[in-house]
Amino acid sequence: MKQHNIKERLSETQRAYIAGFIDADGTISLSAGRKRKSGEIGVPMPLVLIVNTDFRIIKFMKEVTGVGCSYFTKPTKLRKDKDKRNWNPVHRFQVTGMAAIELIEAVMPYLMLKTPQAKVMIQAPQRGRDFPQFATDEQVEFGKMLKEEMLELNKRKLKTAERLGTA
Repeated sequence: MKQHNIKERLSETQRAYIAGFIDADGTISLSAGRKRKSGEIGVPMPLVLIVNTDFRIIKFMKEVTGVGCSYFTKPTKLRKDKDKRNWNPVHRFQVTGMAAIELIEAVMPYLMLKTPQAKVMIQAPQRGRDFPQFATDEQVEFGKMLKEEMLELNKRKLKTAERLGTA
């Protein structure tokens, strides 16, 4: 069920361009998920996030895809030895839910590094595509399994080891 027609909105060049940013400055993930009627956490929410210091790029992503949100994020001091006065402002383009799945399906042929994450993310059960209102217990469990798989794929140690050829 395509709601946003992202693939049809984007040229092949735009799809490749966006895929490059996802590979370089992006994240493909599954968030914690919305609460179910019972109060338990439901299926995880697909998430695509691109972070860049050039707001023109972030604004472009929002304009050409027609989905998501673009916003400025203040630099935060993560460590005592870091001086945030030297940091550039950071901007984000964020897409969630079925729009994130559609975006990833549109750019997947051009992804070079994050294809495993993309393949996991598009399997996440979603309202409107896989169930009408509330996910079944089986769908919730499958979503939790996918989230664990995604967490393993997105571990920094694993990516660093693979890049260095020590994995």
